[in-house]
Amino acid sequence: MLFEKCKQALRSARGLEWLMALAVIAALALALLRPENASTDLETRLSKTLSAVEGAGKVQVLVTERDGAVVGALVVAQGADRLQVSFALRDAVGTLLNLDASQIEIIKMKGESYASGD
Repeated sequence: MLFEKCKQALRSARGLEWLMALAVIAALALALLRPENASTDLETRLSKTLSAVEGAGKVQVLVTERDGAVVGALVVAQGADRLQVSFALRDAVGTLLNLDASQIEIIKMKGESYASGD
């Protein structure tokens, strides 16, 4: 029955307009319903990769996009209080996302420092 209604709607121009409008509304609803605390695939992969940097420890990444292009990144890492680790993280993120150092913020994760080998 639903198939027949869709078929009838497609036969008329006005029906096609309604179907297109519904498709746009559905796409917007899906985009807006994404949980705020859900990481994007890019953020998840970056977090996993950067946590492999020696001395980085646990890492979380937040990527900021504007019009589909990455414009900034925040990296929160246990080992970010060590200058060498902070520079390594900044260089890696800059290379991977094609960002300048000024577009990347590296901060220490709250809690104890990460010491490799612990």
